[in-house]
Amino acid sequence: PGLRPSARSRRATTVGFLLMRSWLSLARPYRLELRAVAAMTGVMVVIAGIAILRLLAFGIPIECFRDPYVDACVAHLGAVDAYMRTRDSLWMPAFLATLAVPMLAGVVLGTAMLAREIEQQTTVLSWSLAPSRVRWLIRRSVLVGGVVLLVGLLAGALGDALANVGEPTLDQARNFNGLGSRGPVVGVAAVLAFALMLHAGAVLGRQLPSLLLGIATIVAAVVVISIVSDAWLQSD
Repeated sequence: PGLRPSARSRRATTVGFLLMRSWLSLARPYRLELRAVAAMTGVMVVIAGIAILRLLAFGIPIECFRDPYVDACVAHLGAVDAYMRTRDSLWMPAFLATLAVPMLAGVVLGTAMLAREIEQQTTVLSWSLAPSRVRWLIRRSVLVGGVVLLVGLLAGALGDALANVGEPTLDQARNFNGLGSRGPVVGVAAVLAFALMLHAGAVLGRQLPSLLLGIATIVAAVVVISIVSDAWLQSD
């Protein structure tokens, strides 16, 4: 009897199982896009991971990057040159991947959520069965937007790691270089892209026009934010 689960624990397990089934049913219409995002995320992790591990494998002391000609670092001169060549060949593709994949995730999933549903008229049945269109949208937005946010946060963490190995002499916590392209802000940018695509799909209701309008809006938003943030940081 002491090992038998209590009624409360059985109830909690049942509720958790039903919630999982509910969330899985919400994700089912976007399983193709979610698989594509998962594949892109895997490629991003592999590319960034290879670059990070390859550069860390050199094992060069940080002091040797600051002044490679001191007595203790003369033996590492060849390794420092090889490090720089490897960084030039691997670092930029990896860093671009951490920027592109979260934005693509937001674009792909944002387009699928409303533009495709409205164009294919699957919302006619969904909205007739749902108690509220707002609740229908919020539940899916939380699920899909949460996936986009997680991809963006992972990409931002990889971007920070790449910044550390790309410029090992800099304290990245105090470095403003590339501030908007690494760290948690990448997750916020991915959610912004997702929200703009969602809005474009709600307004136009067709995939291709929504895709074009959404991408144009995202580019304009990134340009405006970059100009404003650069002007703000110049005064510091």
